[in-house]
Amino acid sequence: MEDLERTYSPAEAAEHFDFAPSLLRRYAGIYEATGGTIPHDKRGGRLYSHRLLEHFSAARERVKTGETVEDALLTLDLAPTEAVRDAQAGIDAKHLLDLFERLADANEHLVQEVAELRVQVAQVQRQLETDQDQKALSVSPAESEWVTGRVLVRMVEKLERLWQRVSGQGGRM
Repeated sequence: MEDLERTYSPAEAAEHFDFAPSLLRRYAGIYEATGGTIPHDKRGGRLYSHRLLEHFSAARERVKTGETVEDALLTLDLAPTEAVRDAQAGIDAKHLLDLFERLADANEHLVQEVAELRVQVAQVQRQLETDQDQKALSVSPAESEWVTGRVLVRMVEKLERLWQRVSGQGGRM
């Protein structure tokens, strides 16, 4: 029986599992693009586990029956060993908890900013409604449009800054 925790270099994997190197690279690229992870050595080369190569071999057989590589790779079970799963769960749980806390803080801040902007919008609307009749009598239509437009421009600029902060925080998390 093969050692399930052993890893193979690309050349070893291609030889041991009868894969052309280009086909192995193709399967690995598709696997990673669909959410799978493959560890790399210090030089950046992929390190294939025995389980992953068995997975690729089974997928290759399904492709021969007409299935796409993507579908074959997604539908086959590649459950990690219990030790690997436990280690990944510990790392993932810590990372997810940290991420959740940062998102909760960012969300709280954004909710407060949106509430403040809503208050400002309501104030501007009330001001425009009450001042509209008075300004219509004393200000030319062009000047009235300029004042209204200036207020709207400031509001749009604030919303754009808020959006940039939200987008920037999303990218950093």
